[in-house]
Amino acid sequence: MCSLSRDDLQRIFEKLEKEEDGYVSLENLKRLMENIGFSFGAEEVECLVGKKSLNLDEFLTFCESMSSSSNSSGESREGQEEERELVKAFEVFDMDGDGFISSQEVESVLKRLGLWDPKSCRDCASMIGVYDSNSDGLLDFQEFKNMMLLTIP
Repeated sequence: MCSLSRDDLQRIFEKLEKEEDGYVSLENLKRLMENIGFSFGAEEVECLVGKKSLNLDEFLTFCESMSSSSNSSGESREGQEEERELVKAFEVFDMDGDGFISSQEVESVLKRLGLWDPKSCRDCASMIGVYDSNSDGLLDFQEFKNMMLLTIP
């Protein structure tokens, strides 16, 4: 959408305007967004738009806002890939699949990987404590993500 002129966007609007009432329905807008690589549900589109249909000026404004967000879509796709990788890593440590990582699970994984050295006085509970923002002694996914991205909450 970002490289399209106002005239191009107006032609797209006219093609999407099925009822010939001067408005584009959310369903047609959703279809357009899917065709250009955005995947939203009908409710999400309505949330983005804030109404049931768009007139030409609203459509142009919406396209401009999507254009500015699509300029950073490469970053968001990279962010999505990073998120998937973090989920995979989290699942490696969350050995019992309960959605949390305990100090025992960290120790077990480090042992399995050959990275555990009891002589180095590594204390998994202390390590977890640094990132355990709710002080429950466990890491949930967000806390794990903060740890992996080296941000302290």
